[in-house]
Order: sequence, then C-alpha cells, then structure tokens
Amino acid sequence: MKTLLLLFVFLAISLNIIAQKSNDSTLLNNYIRIIPTSAQANTIELSSDIDSTWNQWKERGYSFGFNPTRTPMYTTVNGILSTPFMVQVRGNENELNKKRWGYHLFEGYASDDKSRITMLVHKHIEFGKRVGELYILQHRL
Repeated sequence: MKTLLLLFVFLAISLNIIAQKSNDSTLLNNYIRIIPTSAQANTIELSSDIDSTWNQWKERGYSFGFNPTRTPMYTTVNGILSTPFMVQVRGNENELNKKRWGYHLFEGYASDDKSRITMLVHKHIEFGKRVGELYILQHRL
C-alpha cells in the first residue's frame, strides 16, 4: 500500500515538473495531460479511450445510460484513492440525464481512524419518476 502511494506521489511530482517546463498543456502517452492553470500550479487530467465494443458496457454496473460510442471507458486505479479534500461526481453532455449519478460508493474516515462512514448514492428512474437514494452506514473500528 505504501509503495503504491509513494509511486503515485512520485508520478504526480514528475508530471508537475514536466508541466512547469512547458507553457502549453503536455500530453503523455495520450492518457495523462498536465494543464497549467497559473504560473504556480497545474491540473492533471487522466483519460481513457472510447471503445464501444468494450465488454464491460454490457454490464449494468458500467453502462448507466452512457452512450458507449461517445463515452470513454472507465479509468481504473488499482488501489485506493485518498484525499484530504473532496471527490466530485459531475454529469456531462454524453450522459442520458446530464447529471446522472449511477451508483457511487464513498467512504470517509475520522481523523483518529477509529470510525468510518460509508455512503452509497444512486439516482435512477423508477415507475416513470426520478428517484434518488442515499444509504449511509457508520462503522466503529
């Protein structure tokens, strides 16, 4: 776990250094783009290919009304994403309902690591009406 985190930090720092040497956005291997946002900062954007024949599109857990001829395949992080800030889930022009969430699982840990909150968010159409569901579990570790 620590090795993966160190590798991710090293990659982020390396990409930041590369981007600082360029005034334009830098594209690495067609999947990682570094976008200068100011003289002191950059944004990192990860991308994946569009492939309408991808086998996972047939599974409900991946499709969620996306148009596979316009929507990139999922970008997989084989590990845990951790941030002291926030995770944002936003709709886009390729989605059926523009702000559709699908199923999303979020977990947050207390600063003392003694408790965890798990939240499952789901928005869908049920009996012709829009329905939003939110399930929250609190765990004491």
